Amino acid sequence: MRGDRVTLAAFLVTVVLAGLNFVGVRFSNRELPPFEGAALRFAAAAVLFFAFTRARAIPLPRRRGLVGALLFGLLAFFGSDAICDLAISVSRWMTSAGTSSRRANFGCVAVM
Repeated sequence: MRGDRVTLAAFLVTVVLAGLNFVGVRFSNRELPPFEGAALRFAAAAVLFFAFTRARAIPLPRRRGLVGALLFGLLAFFGSDAICDLAISVSRWMTSAGTSSRRANFGCVAVM
């Protein structure tokens, strides 16, 4: 039963953070170009993730694993976050972040 609670908590945290991302995008796109805002959020997430790995003493990837991690990070950034930011930026005429998130998610899923 404990595993179910942990899974549910992880799911809820992921949903809340993913949902808040679109609100952050709407606010950052008012002042920054979409790719710049995406890069800043990506950098902030990288710093937080690095601090988490250091706090938990998780070893950093080496050699081949490092190449794979860097490649995945670059593809994930350019393939999803930056393109979704651009989709939200293009849909500025929409009134809510929720509507923009639905449109951006549909566009990203359609691309996949």
